[in-house]
Amino acid sequence: MYAKNNKGLITAIIAARMNSSRMPGKSMALLCGIPSLEHIINRLKASRFIDQIIVATTTNNTDDKIRECAKMNGVLCFSGSEDDVLDRTVKAGEISNSEHVVIVNGDSPIIDPYVVDCVISAYFKNNADYASNSWKESWPVGTEAEICRLATLQKINTSSTDPAYHEHVTLELNENRNKYKMIDVTASSDEMWPELRLTLDTQEDYKLISYIYENLYPSNQLFGIKEIVEFLKQKPEFVRINSNIKQKDIR
Repeated sequence: MYAKNNKGLITAIIAARMNSSRMPGKSMALLCGIPSLEHIINRLKASRFIDQIIVATTTNNTDDKIRECAKMNGVLCFSGSEDDVLDRTVKAGEISNSEHVVIVNGDSPIIDPYVVDCVISAYFKNNADYASNSWKESWPVGTEAEICRLATLQKINTSSTDPAYHEHVTLELNENRNKYKMIDVTASSDEMWPELRLTLDTQEDYKLISYIYENLYPSNQLFGIKEIVEFLKQKPEFVRINSNIKQKDIR
């Protein structure tokens, strides 16, 4: 595997498991007949900068379907701790000899490769320790991408005993911004809609995202956030489907 640039190998890591508390099996939920996880993989393959993709799942037998999906789509899969997501992410990065890791949630079937590339570009342009569109809300929920050096996560993994840092991979960076050069990437006005929920975590989310896929996917399999925003502004009844669902608190 060779890097697409002279900055070192960039690996996207998707954390995915079947035992979701609010929507079990969501990684295999079908959108236009294709599993959600497969859509995420295909969208990340469209990135201009990502060199390889790894699905980071757990050792549970229930995640065999995730391992099979990764294999069928030609990407690596690592199986590790269910609860220690940081350790799972770090070890997934280590098996690929990654220098930089792009972290994408397994509940983001509408992840936009353009947005991912904006985050990656900002990271390298600013010679940052970390860049993301996660902590400063502007794009809809479910569009998050983060990038940092694998070495940074390795250090946090071995030095931190805070359970929250091991559950939420980059929380330590955000809570200790004075230690790092952090870049927050924000949306343009035509893509800004932080109240819009496009993450797949509940049945209500699945209903909304299914509607989006049914209407946009047939004509453009890589439809982006701009197309989604334009579409939903004409369909306020769709937006109301999951508008009462709240994100879980990190702490």
